[in-house]
Amino acid sequence: TGTDSKGGTLVHEMMHFNVIAGTDDWAYGQSAALSLAKSNPTRALDNSDSHEYFAENTPAKN
Repeated sequence: TGTDSKGGTLVHEMMHFNVIAGTDDWAYGQSAALSLAKSNPTRALDNSDSHEYFAENTPAKN
């Protein structure tokens, strides 16, 4: 559970599969992913860590 969890790692790695999302690694870590989202939202959608942190952190914010 929480940030950088085993489940989050699975989400991150599964995002790389073309049949799921085919994402790349543009930024690693929460701060870098947030910065990327602000500076280049399109690239952030293609960033595996963005999907990982969405899966790990968003439920706690609702």
